[in-house]
Amino acid sequence: MRYTDRKGAGTERVVWPAAIGFFEAAEVLVACCETRGDFRHFHLDRIAEAAPAGGRFPRRRRVLLADWRAAQAIEGF
Repeated sequence: MRYTDRKGAGTERVVWPAAIGFFEAAEVLVACCETRGDFRHFHLDRIAEAAPAGGRFPRRRRVLLADWRAAQAIEGF
């Protein structure tokens, strides 16, 4: 996907989506980012372009989501 950060710099990323969150101030995509090798939160309004890359996720979405929850110390799901 092509993404513009808060400073206006554009980047291209390969991400593996785990969830979309809707908050009062922003809507975000939670994804494992191959560029950073970690989970990142991307504002939906800053995604300039996105297209499926083909292939399969490296892990099941359920596992990605569980890994993100553990990284964020979120319990109870």
